[in-house]
Amino acid sequence: MSRQAISSGAKAEDMAIARRAARERREELERRDLAVRNAEQSVASATEEISRLNAELDNERRARDLAERDALNANEKLRDARTEIARLRDELQTVRADAEDTKIRLARLEGERQAEETRRASEKRMADARMAAENLKQALSRFGAVRDSGRGIAIVLPESFWASPRSANLVAASGAKLDQVGALLANNPDYQISIEAYTDNRGDENTLQQLTQDRARVLSERLAATGVEVTRIQATGMGAANPVAPNTTAASRAKNRRTEITLSLPGSNEPRL
Repeated sequence: MSRQAISSGAKAEDMAIARRAARERREELERRDLAVRNAEQSVASATEEISRLNAELDNERRARDLAERDALNANEKLRDARTEIARLRDELQTVRADAEDTKIRLARLEGERQAEETRRASEKRMADARMAAENLKQALSRFGAVRDSGRGIAIVLPESFWASPRSANLVAASGAKLDQVGALLANNPDYQISIEAYTDNRGDENTLQQLTQDRARVLSERLAATGVEVTRIQATGMGAANPVAPNTTAASRAKNRRTEITLSLPGSNEPRL
């Protein structure tokens, strides 16, 4: 019975050891299973995270590719826009230059046209003035000797206009002629009129000067009475100055006893009288 008790005790101890060992193995296995399950869950979570991150990475890559493509397109469009802007600027500059050249040409043509019109008008005025001057000279030639001088048109009245060589009185016939001369001059208002009376050198110088002054005054008043404006007339007695012939013979002295009426246009190269 002791041996049996000992044997039963030993078996019970062995069984207890075995049970404990089995329990420890089960616990170990459970820990391993738990660790495996945890590892599997971690792997699954990691795999899911990796998939999510890969998806996000793919999205980011696609977004980056799209952004790069859009950036390239935008850069190309920007380059094209800059090129087009530069072309348009050059074209605009060319158009402006052409427009400026056109303006200059038009201005030059307009200036040439105006100059041509001015030249033609000037030529016409000159031709009209020459014709009018010729007509005036022809009309004046009925009353005295007419000639062109450096000052304009000059008419020399004959000595027969005066009552005597030393008189400032007009004869009746000369008065009528002077009225006609005055009418001609009144109808040609552009001319300034200079009356210069001369005589020979026989006699007192002061007396001769007064004689020519009186004759010039008489003619001036007679012309003014016919309608010639007084402001157009300048009357001067020249005395015995500027003889046209020597005072040695009666014929020469008669030539020096003359009265000249000179018509000149203001603004010409001729001196204004």
